[in-house]
Amino acid sequence: NIELVGDFQAAAGTIAAQGNNGVGVAGVSWNARLMALKVLDVSGSGNTSTAISAILYAVNKGAKIINASWGGYSYSQALKDAIVTAHNADVLFVAAAGNDDNNNDLNPLYPAGYDVANIIAVAASTRLDARASFSNYGLVSVHLGAPGEEIYSTLPNSSYGLMNGTSTAAPHVAGSAALLANSPNLTVAGLKAVLINTVDSTPAMHGITASGGRLNIANALNCDPNKIVLRLDAPLDNFTVLANEPTAITVNVLTGCGKRVTGASVGVSFGNGESALTLFDDGVHGDGAATD
Repeated sequence: NIELVGDFQAAAGTIAAQGNNGVGVAGVSWNARLMALKVLDVSGSGNTSTAISAILYAVNKGAKIINASWGGYSYSQALKDAIVTAHNADVLFVAAAGNDDNNNDLNPLYPAGYDVANIIAVAASTRLDARASFSNYGLVSVHLGAPGEEIYSTLPNSSYGLMNGTSTAAPHVAGSAALLANSPNLTVAGLKAVLINTVDSTPAMHGITASGGRLNIANALNCDPNKIVLRLDAPLDNFTVLANEPTAITVNVLTGCGKRVTGASVGVSFGNGESALTLFDDGVHGDGAATD
């Protein structure tokens, strides 16, 4: 069985509710076309076979982004195969990370936890850029955070209300992907990379998501592919280095649109005139891998 992770009408409103009309709420991508596919019943239960049918139907009908605001802890090879089919059709698969305060690296929630390249798994953040207390996380398996607490959106019977859950975080990413989807020559891999690599780095997402940050669609929309960005992934900002004690420093050199720059050299120096730090990228001296 697949358990409900949130309210799907709220997800639809977050993705594509019409804006600038003085009614209700505005979604992320006002002109997105939605395909509503029923996976769960009114009690929040459903079958994996139904989810598979919905994914394959969406792919066959030309969907470019699938939002999966649902999940469970039972592995299904057939469900994974359906997502692989979506990947082969260049469809981005945005999945809620789950609402159990669970480390998905240790106890995967699916479909977010499948190792398929088109999946982008989303944790929930608060208005203060903290991780929502209920949100699942995972340094490897969860890619980024997005707003998922006290989100005002559409509800049944032409009503509106506040929603919580990674099921409300994932639609922010899906809507953002819809805004970017018409960019020329942007594959699903490129679309995923832009969303992940243009996040706002936030302390709460460091060490518990792959990107270490929260979605920033303005960064993604306005990125400059000719700009070079240095992103410090570890340790956190304003860190302390002690003399004669090794310190692991992880940085990524990226273009402004999130593409990794290979062959770059990085140096670290102090603003007060002290000697520069010596950095090792040789697989020893505490370095995880050489020439990465």
